Amino acid sequence: MPYLTHSHLLTSTQHGFRPGQSTTTALLSFLDTISHGRNSGKIVSTLYLELSKAFDTVSHPLLLSQLSSLSFSPSSIAWFTSYLSNRQQAVKWKNSTSSFLKNLSKALFSAPYFSIFSLITFTNP
Repeated sequence: MPYLTHSHLLTSTQHGFRPGQSTTTALLSFLDTISHGRNSGKIVSTLYLELSKAFDTVSHPLLLSQLSSLSFSPSSIAWFTSYLSNRQQAVKWKNSTSSFLKNLSKALFSAPYFSIFSLITFTNP
């Protein structure tokens, strides 16, 4: 995160995975924006979108190209390439673990869920 913050690659409206930011600060910022608009006599409307499947549309080659254009080092690009390939997943519940699903990222799309990488790459085109 320090590199992303120092390089100004994160928007000020991104609250997740940032020190001192949370869903609470995101909600307060949102409410402040609405209140400011209403107090200024503006019409305020909100659109809610469910984007959980949006991560399934991330093109790995395009993403890696984007990271390269942002001057990420070759070793960083290699790390991201490794991170996006040969993924496996299992579900653990109490004392039981499912069998592993392997090679989840053989497709050229999708970022691993619940990772800072998926959030950052999705919110910063």
